[in-house]
Amino acid sequence: MLYTVTVTKTEVGYKIEPLDRVAATLHETERLVRANYQVIPEEWSTLKAELERSGKASIERSLGKFEQVS
Repeated sequence: MLYTVTVTKTEVGYKIEPLDRVAATLHETERLVRANYQVIPEEWSTLKAELERSGKASIERSLGKFEQVS
């Protein structure tokens, strides 16, 4: 199952969804996104570049959960 993490630059900071938090700085945004979504440095670089260019960036993530079959 995939879901999308979206970061949007707003007047008060960077809104992170689906976490639905607002981070005051880009550094705090990186910390929250990388801690909650296991985003690797290369992915963050791409996300950051798009965010700086357009003010909004998204990345698809896997839930990373596996069902155990008995």
